[in-house]
Amino acid sequence: MLGRHASFPSDVETLRGIIDAVPHPIFVKDAESRFLIVNDAMCQFMGRKFEDLVGKRDDDFVPKEQAEIFQGNDRRVLQDGAINENEEPFTDAAGEHRTIVTRKSRLLLSGGEPLLVGCITDISDFRRAEAVIRYNAEHDHLTGLANRSLFRRQLESAVNERAGPGRSAALLMIDLDGFKAVNDGLGHGAGDNVLVQTANALTGLLGGTDNIARLGGDEFAIVQPVALQPTAAIAVANAVVQRLSQPMFIGRKQVAISTSVGIAFASDAGSDSEALIRNADVALYAAKNDGRNRWRTFDFKFQTSTAAA
Repeated sequence: MLGRHASFPSDVETLRGIIDAVPHPIFVKDAESRFLIVNDAMCQFMGRKFEDLVGKRDDDFVPKEQAEIFQGNDRRVLQDGAINENEEPFTDAAGEHRTIVTRKSRLLLSGGEPLLVGCITDISDFRRAEAVIRYNAEHDHLTGLANRSLFRRQLESAVNERAGPGRSAALLMIDLDGFKAVNDGLGHGAGDNVLVQTANALTGLLGGTDNIARLGGDEFAIVQPVALQPTAAIAVANAVVQRLSQPMFIGRKQVAISTSVGIAFASDAGSDSEALIRNADVALYAAKNDGRNRWRTFDFKFQTSTAAA
C-alpha cells in the first residue's frame, strides 16, 4: 500500500500537488484499478482519510455491482486510451444514494506506465430537482394524481397494449354528483377537501396496475390496462360508485356526494384513444341522465347497458 509520503516519479508528484488544489473529487488509479492518489475533495466525498483509500479498489468501498461498473470503465480507458464519461449510481459512506458523473482518461508516465485519472461531479441535487419538476409537470398539485398530460400517455399505452380474446383495456370516466352544491355552499376550501378525499378513496380501491387521474374540476378517470372485460371494469365501477356514495365530512359537517361513471372499452374504439374518451363520455352522460349515482357502459347505438350499481 502506498502511503501519503511514499516516493512517486516526479510527474506524479507534480500531478498530486495540482489535484489537491482542485475543489472537485479527483483520483488516480494504477493499472490494477487501485487508488494511487486522491485529492482532499475525493477524501471528503468518500468520507474517508487519504490513508484509508490509497492502495484500495472500488470493491473495498462500494457494492459489488457498482464496483464492477467502475472497474469495467477503468479497463476500457486503460486499454484504448479513450476518454470515458458516465453517469453512475453511487452509495456514499453514510449510505446515501447519489448520482455522479465520472470522467476518466489515461495518463502515460515517462516510463510508459499507464495511469487512470478520474474526476467526479456530484449531480444528485440536480437529478432530484429534475425529478421534482418532472413529477409536478405530470401530477395534479391538489390530489397528487396523474394530471391530464400523464393520463393521455397512460391511455395511449393501454390502448396499444396487445390483448387476447375477450380482453381489452378500459377507460372509466368519473364525475362527482353534487359537487357544485358543496363548492358553492361551503366554499372552495371545502370543495378541495372533497376532491382530496375522492382521490384518496379511489387510490385505496384500485390495484397497482390501474392508473387514476384528475382531469380537472371534479372529473376523474381510471385507465385500466388489458384485462378480461367487461368483468374487470364493471367490478371497479361498482366499487367506485359504492365507495363514493358514502358520506364525507368537512370538519364536523357531513356532505352528500355520489358519482356517475361511464365505461368504454378499447376493443370498441380500436387503437384510437380519442374515440375511447368520447365513448366513455357518452356513457358518463347516460349514467347522469339515468339518475346519477350509477355506472353505464358505452353502446354503439348511444344506448347504455341495463346494468347499474
